[in-house]
Amino acid sequence: MADIYEIKPGARQAGGHQQNNGDATEEANETLLETLSHDLRTPLNTIIGFADMMDQEILGPLSNPHYREYVEVISTEGRRMLDFINDLLNRKRFENMKRTEQGFRHVIELAPDLIAVCRSGAIDLINPAGADMLGVWPAVELKGRIFTDFVHADSLEHFKGGIENLTKERLRTPMVLLRADGATLDVELAALPYEEHEDDGDGTAYIIMARDVTERNRALKAQATREEHLRKIMDTVADGIITIDETGTIETLNPTAEEIFGYMPGELVGSNVKVLMNEEDAANHDHYLARYTNTGVRHIIGSAREVIGRRKNGSLIPIELAVSEMRFSGRRLFIGALRDITERKENEERLRDLATRDPLTRLPNRNLFTERLEESIEQADTCGVGFAVLFLDLDNFKT
Repeated sequence: MADIYEIKPGARQAGGHQQNNGDATEEANETLLETLSHDLRTPLNTIIGFADMMDQEILGPLSNPHYREYVEVISTEGRRMLDFINDLLNRKRFENMKRTEQGFRHVIELAPDLIAVCRSGAIDLINPAGADMLGVWPAVELKGRIFTDFVHADSLEHFKGGIENLTKERLRTPMVLLRADGATLDVELAALPYEEHEDDGDGTAYIIMARDVTERNRALKAQATREEHLRKIMDTVADGIITIDETGTIETLNPTAEEIFGYMPGELVGSNVKVLMNEEDAANHDHYLARYTNTGVRHIIGSAREVIGRRKNGSLIPIELAVSEMRFSGRRLFIGALRDITERKENEERLRDLATRDPLTRLPNRNLFTERLEESIEQADTCGVGFAVLFLDLDNFKT
């Protein structure tokens, strides 16, 4: 079997006319690739960028849930098309590299991804990065090994019908490889024909390229786990939590907040937070936000206070509210943690009533008299006026 570096892909065309046709075809291909690179990739990147901005709601919330579905479709399909174009361009660049022995050797030896040449399913050549990924060193030890021996059982279905089937895939195929030590690797794998060997009977050679995405997938899974963990905390926490942007538009709220104000899940998203306030606070809220945005001086943020909230049915409820600020994707968001204190207020009023009124007659007792007297004295001093105390002695009142 010939050394892989001595293999020259493609067959030579004989005759000047055939050579000219080949040059014209090559020139047309180069023009097409330049068009794909500039006229398609640039607008695709723009579309994907705008879709990501909409998904992150940088310019405002997506009030209709269908819009978010559309954005996800645009982003997913845009990336799919971009991957296809990039893969096509990479394949063409690789073909250009194969034209010279030196260029091919260079890309094989220095590529950070696994690059292997397989013939009849067996590894004929593999680069150092590929040998390191598979856990076999030196790389020459892999020569003659069946490539699918390093493919996890869950991914073997991609090799039904041989490596040739993978060349029909337009995108890199996610799959799992097995290292020699039994560890697994998440990879994205692509294959393309290398050369037809009709004369030596060795069969078609294929280039296999695999990129290790184990760490990326692990990071994505960890992020998804954290987000799910945070979502469960938000869903079960006893306090209501509402997130608004700089304009006061509600972006997120947990089930407790929806229950406190009597709204259905998702009903408040996209609404202004003023719908949850009494008339006085609602009238001043925009001014409060604008003042803080312009001056940075905190009046409410960072401290807890009692306010009056308004439920969906219009009833008013006492709320304990604490507001904090955070930055996310370059945006300023405000987080309100709130608690319905209706029961606490009722208990406080009940205790006050017991402390200031006679339990039998419900008439004010000495404590309330003293409190009212102190208030009157303070008011008289402030206004510079006098006041009088009328005392009535009710004989035999308790008989």
